[in-house]
Amino acid sequence: MLSVVLQCTLLAVLLCCTENTVPSWTVPVYAIGAPLLAFSLARLVLSPRKVTTDVWYRTLYACLFAIFLTAAITNCLKIAIGRPRPNFVFRCWPDGAPV
Repeated sequence: MLSVVLQCTLLAVLLCCTENTVPSWTVPVYAIGAPLLAFSLARLVLSPRKVTTDVWYRTLYACLFAIFLTAAITNCLKIAIGRPRPNFVFRCWPDGAPV
């Protein structure tokens, strides 16, 4: 019975291997560029007064802090949940048969 459950679990993990849907070079662009652009546009549109460099630095710091905080929370959740990586089966059992 345990081997059937193990095989079903391994099969579910094995079938989730797919190609990357987003190229890896675009991830930093989306993660850093998009929030900076959104913050900058919001600052220009919503603030009628002259924007000083201090305000731009605060906007940059807020954006970088948000990115850091998101990455830290994501990594903590990955460790807490502990789901195996998609290639876990291939690394542990190269021939595909559990021991």
